[in-house]
Amino acid sequence: MTTLVEPVAVQFNDDSFIVELDDGRTLGVPLAWFPRLFHAKPKQRENFYLSRAGIHWEELDDNKGGASPAVIRKYCMCMNEKMDDNETQSISTWEKSHPKERAACDKESGWK
Repeated sequence: MTTLVEPVAVQFNDDSFIVELDDGRTLGVPLAWFPRLFHAKPKQRENFYLSRAGIHWEELDDNKGGASPAVIRKYCMCMNEKMDDNETQSISTWEKSHPKERAACDKESGWK
């Protein structure tokens, strides 16, 4: 049985955002995947709220023209299933060394 994880905190750096999950893992997500976030001002990026469905930026209307929350959730769940329970790398780091798994999750989630 898959246990769904929820975001509990978010931080930003110049090229990505880091999401802390309630199961203790940390995910690094490239801002390039979300053009509105990538081009937003830092203050706009910091104006978000967390929910069970994920992270939301109302001011940026973050999912128009990009991946829907359902696609993002499917992708993250797929990656979660493929990663070992004891994995310590962020998804972004893990993806780089597991291109086949990433491609499978892209396809399964409808990301690309």
